[in-house]
Amino acid sequence: VSQSRYEVLPGYTAIVEKFAAPMYYMLYAMLGDTTHELEDCALEDHKDAILPFSPNAITIRKALQTLGTEWGRDVCGDGIWANLLCARIDNVATRYAETRHFAPFFIVSDNRFVNEALAVREAFSRVFSIYIHRQKSTPQTQHRSEQEIELLAKSASFVVSNDGTIEELKE
Repeated sequence: VSQSRYEVLPGYTAIVEKFAAPMYYMLYAMLGDTTHELEDCALEDHKDAILPFSPNAITIRKALQTLGTEWGRDVCGDGIWANLLCARIDNVATRYAETRHFAPFFIVSDNRFVNEALAVREAFSRVFSIYIHRQKSTPQTQHRSEQEIELLAKSASFVVSNDGTIEELKE
């Protein structure tokens, strides 16, 4: 899982960060050099595939959900992923300011819990939430990491419909 960087306008850099980045790193560390399949694909592109070497045949999605929720939020505390995300953003912003004399803006693409959205809002001065509405989109599971998405949508600063073509989206 790498940070994606985009120059959105001349002189403006957007960096995509994810609450789930540490969970992906955990899965990559666990699998290590045991499978060549990881060289050919990113786990995030194959969430419904079976986790390699899983005797219980759980999906990558289920592994990520339980690492994030049952282990991370329940064992470490429900603010663990927000705290880590905010620390990563602050660290990158500081390094940018020191070396490039400007701070990028950040896009967080995977918010699942209201308390995490609130933590990000409290940590940074200007935060806009954008909910991407997809008509055919439904939660992938009944897992509790999918249950607050509608609440997040209701509190979004902007709602973008993503049911058409790229050209329609640009309009």
